[in-house]
Formats: sequence, structure tokens, C-alpha cells
Amino acid sequence: MEKSNLFKAVRTPDLSDLVARQIRTLVVDGKLLPGEKLPSERELASRFEVGRGYVRSAIQKLEFYGLVKTYPQRGTIVEGVSNVGLRRLCSDMLGLEEMPLAVVSELRKILEVNAARLAAQRASPEDTARIRRAWQAHGQKVEAGGPAMSEDSAFHNAIAKASGNPMLAAFIQILSEEIINLTIDYDACRDSRPVEAMKEHEAVLLAIEAGDIAAAGQAMTRHLTSSDQQYGFESAGAEEEAKVTVAGLGVQLQGSE
Repeated sequence: MEKSNLFKAVRTPDLSDLVARQIRTLVVDGKLLPGEKLPSERELASRFEVGRGYVRSAIQKLEFYGLVKTYPQRGTIVEGVSNVGLRRLCSDMLGLEEMPLAVVSELRKILEVNAARLAAQRASPEDTARIRRAWQAHGQKVEAGGPAMSEDSAFHNAIAKASGNPMLAAFIQILSEEIINLTIDYDACRDSRPVEAMKEHEAVLLAIEAGDIAAAGQAMTRHLTSSDQQYGFESAGAEEEAKVTVAGLGVQLQGSE
């Protein structure tokens, strides 16, 4: 094998992602506690030495994950710590064992295919509107040519939330964050992959909006399988994974193949 093929291009992450990651770490480590108010947007921008727009974007991402909430007249408050123990456990396990991305991706596929199927069955109009907004935000970032890993993740997390199963959604949110960290070395945004991913997302979105459980699972399977191929690996039995139910989570899917 040509050794030069082992090296991948290094890409600069979005500054808002770096800001969000630092605040998330402070919450997970217990250095920012529930009920604590974050410094103002202006003060955070000064401390991080970035523009206020990056701080605003970071706060929006953290709000999506449920870690903070911005209240009128009160500011941004640390809020979502119910998953902190689970989040720390998953992060520690992935880091301690130096878990291969293929293993993480295989677990993610099992969870996300079923989340898409459940979303097609259970999503409210508000849920589908949220998924569509996330898809549009991802498309805008891709068209602008910037890194869109966070927007991609937001789309998947919106589907997870629409599944109606908070435990399933929590696992997917944690895994999606770890996937972002682990895929940096894989140069996941090279070539035409971001545009292809956007189109694959649209197929998942349309299936969920149509309430087509089977089509939603199939579209998500195709999307995640394509991502696996981009990284140079593909888990076995991908088509079978689309048929796995989440009976162990105490839910029943109707309209299965």
C-alpha cells in the first residue's frame, strides 16, 4: 500500500463547534452546575476571543442538546444535566477503549434506523417541522461550502427526538457528538459527500413526513451505509439492521416489512 495514502487533509473545525464543545465539557465535568447563568454573549465572545456570532451559534447548538436554555430577561441557564452520567460513561468508554469508528457507526446505525421508523410512526407536526428546518440548515451550510458536521448531527438528533423515546434519543445524541469528534481524522467532508448526504437526508425526511415506516428505515439505512463507505468500511448485514425492532426499549412498531 502506498504510504502517502494514509495521510488525510486536515480541516479547521467551525469555531462555534469549539465553543460549544468547551461549554459542554464544563457542564459534564460539573464545573457549570444546574441553574447557573452563563456570562453574557458579549463576555463569552471576549473570553473565547471569537465573534459574537460564533457564541450565538454555539448556544443554539447546546440548547438543541438540552444542556442550556435561554430565557427572556434572564439569559442563558445551565439546564440539561439529566444525561450527564450517561454522556460521561459513553465518552469514557469510547476514549478508554479507543473504540474504532466502525464499531461506533454500527451501533449508531442500529439505533438511528429504528429512530427513523419510530419518527415516521409518531412524529407530530411540530416534530416534522423541526426535522425539515434542520435539513434546510444543513443544506444552506453545504451550499455555502463550510463544514456542516454539526448541522448534519442536528438533523439526526431532530429525528431521534421525534421518535418519542427519550432514552433512544439520548443515546443517539451522545453518539452523534462522538461521531463528530472521531470523524475528524477521516476527512468526512471531502469530494461530493456533503451534497450526497443532503439528498439522502431529504429521502428520510420525506418518508417521515409521509408516515411511511418502512421507507424511513430503508432511507436511513441507505444513508448510513453510504457514510460507512465514505470512511472505507461497511458493517455486515446492513439491510437486516433496517428490520431490527426496538422491542427491548419497550416500543412496538406497526407497519413493519
